Amino acid sequence: MTNLRHLLFGLATLLLAGAAPDERSAFNLASIWQDQDGRALKLADLAGQPLVVTMFYASCKTVCPLTVQQLQKIDRGLTDKARRQVRFVLVSLDASHDTPARLRDFRKAQHIDATNWVVVTGKADAVRELAAFLDVKFKADAGGEIAHSAGAFVLDQGGVLQVGEPDLNGDSRSISAALERLAR
Repeated sequence: MTNLRHLLFGLATLLLAGAAPDERSAFNLASIWQDQDGRALKLADLAGQPLVVTMFYASCKTVCPLTVQQLQKIDRGLTDKARRQVRFVLVSLDASHDTPARLRDFRKAQHIDATNWVVVTGKADAVRELAAFLDVKFKADAGGEIAHSAGAFVLDQGGVLQVGEPDLNGDSRSISAALERLAR
């Protein structure tokens, strides 16, 4: 019942915002995720606000912490108006190990603001579905490391991809500009 309520709320938010559901929307993905507090959600539950989505895994010691730091820098650089509207979504690539408890530990270790950030994990098929939608390439090795693209993706209030930066080590101005434009 809760998932149905979330789905209906997401659709109502889209319709009230004047945005018709778009076939290119990530909100059409049926995957169910668990946030860092163990609550179930769909991406459609986040409808009505611009999203920055990136894929990571909590045991990563190299690229993922740097990606989070770059996203935090983007977050801090937004205007107050945009910060109130934008939501950052970190999606785990490690369905086998990244439990809600592990995500909470990661959020704490990375000093992630719970106000406008959510960290989620899901089943392997959900991870593959979203990775395919965002064109994120990833592959786990026998040692538990996951080679993956370290990008960030801006989705508009209707879940449609607006900007994709495949590598956040470069210039992230396009992400900031898109978020400010969408937050108007």
